Amino acid sequence: MKILKVVPFLNGVEVQVDNITSSTECFIKIIGNSIYEQTTYITVRDNVIHITNLLNDVDYNIFLQDAPKRSNNRLFRCGDYGGTVINYIHPDDMTYHPSGMCPASPSILKLPSGRLIVSHDIFFYLMEQNITILNYSDDSGKTWNYLSTITPCFWGTLFYFNNKVYLMGMNGEYGDLLLYKSNDEGKTFSKPIIIIPGGNRTIGGPHKAPMPIVNHNDRLWTAIEYGSWNLGGHGAGVISIDITKDIMDSENWVVTPFLQYSKQWEGIVNSEKPGYLEGNVVIKQDGSLCNILRYSTGSDYINYGKAIVLSIDKDEPSKKLSFNKVINFDGNNSKFIIRFDSTTKKYFTIVNRADKENTGKRNKVILMSSRDTITWKDEALLLDYSEFKEDYTKVGFQYIDFLFHENKILYVSRTAINGAINFHDSNCITFHEHTYN
Repeated sequence: MKILKVVPFLNGVEVQVDNITSSTECFIKIIGNSIYEQTTYITVRDNVIHITNLLNDVDYNIFLQDAPKRSNNRLFRCGDYGGTVINYIHPDDMTYHPSGMCPASPSILKLPSGRLIVSHDIFFYLMEQNITILNYSDDSGKTWNYLSTITPCFWGTLFYFNNKVYLMGMNGEYGDLLLYKSNDEGKTFSKPIIIIPGGNRTIGGPHKAPMPIVNHNDRLWTAIEYGSWNLGGHGAGVISIDITKDIMDSENWVVTPFLQYSKQWEGIVNSEKPGYLEGNVVIKQDGSLCNILRYSTGSDYINYGKAIVLSIDKDEPSKKLSFNKVINFDGNNSKFIIRFDSTTKKYFTIVNRADKENTGKRNKVILMSSRDTITWKDEALLLDYSEFKEDYTKVGFQYIDFLFHENKILYVSRTAINGAINFHDSNCITFHEHTYN
C-alpha cells in the first residue's frame, strides 16, 4: 500500500493511493504532536480521497492503513498555492531521496485525445536529481492523477511524434542526454538511448532543460548547451534529426559544435557573471531558425531585461550557431519558453518580471507577445504574489511551460509557496489557465 501523491489545498488535502478498499483507514496528526488521530475522508475518484476541515499553515503527517497493510507516511501543509496543485512535496518529506525533495522542471503535453500530461523532476542541490514523475488530466486540468515514474531522468521534455510520446532528459545534472519512448501514452517507457554522453559539474557536460522541440524543414530541432557554471558558463548549440529516420537511434542525431559566449559581441552587458543557457529554437515568419536564450545579466538592474539571439542554419544542421543580436526582453533572469500561436500569428512567452529591488524575483508572472521575435510587449499580468504573506524570498512561480488550447493558454509552474525552503527550492507543480483571445 503506497501513497502516490498528496495535493494540499485550502483547508484540505487530496491523497492518491495505489489501492483503496472499503476497510481503508486514514490517520493524521499535526507535526509536533505525538498521537495520530483517525479521520474521515471522501472518495472522489478511483483510489483518490479528500480530507477537509484541516488547518491552513500547519504541517501535517498522514498515512493510510488497511490492516495488516500500512502505507508510507507523507507530509503536507494546507493553504493557497496559486493554482491547481498537480503534485506536492513537503520540504521535510524524504520520500524521493536521494533524488531530492523539490519538484521542478515541468513540461506539458496535449495528446490527440485531449488528455494532458505533465512531467516534472525532483531535485535538490548536489543530490542525485534523477527521478521524473508524470501526471495526467482528462478534464482539461481540473483534476490530476499519477501516471508513472521514470528513472533516471532529469530536466525532461515531453513531445509527441509519429503517434508516440517521447521524453528527452538527462540521467542527472550534466549527465547523459537521454531519449525515452512510450507506446502507451506515458504509462511505461522504453530503455533510453544516449544522444550525448555526459560529464559532471567539474568537467562540464550537456545542459538540456525542458525547452521546445520543433518540427521544421523535415527535422526535429531543440536547443542544448554544454559546460557548467563551475567552468564559468555554457556553450550554446542545437541537436536535430531527419524525421524520416529512426529517432531512437543515437547515430541519427546531429549535434552542432557549441558556441561560447563572448564579451565582444555587440550589445553585451558588463556584469559580474554573464552567460547564456536554456535556449528556444524558434521558427521565424520567414522560415529561418533562431535560438533565443535566457541571458544571465547579474544583479544590477541597469543590465536587466536582455536576451541573446543566435542564428541557426536550417540547411546545414551540423553547422555551429552564430551570434545575431541582443534584444530587449523584460524577463531574462529565469527560464522562459517561446511558442508560436497559429491563430493570432504571434509568438508568446511567459516570464518572471523583476524590479530594481531584486532582479531575481519570481513572484510576478507576465504573458508577453511578439510579431517578429525581436520586439516584445506585455499582454497580461498572470500572477502577482508581491503582496502575499510570504515575500519574494519565499515565493516563486518559475520555469513555466505552456501550450495553446482553444482560446486558452494552459501553463504549468515550478512553484515555491506556503512553506517552501525558499523561492527557488520549490514545493509543488501548479497548473493555471488564461484566456488570451
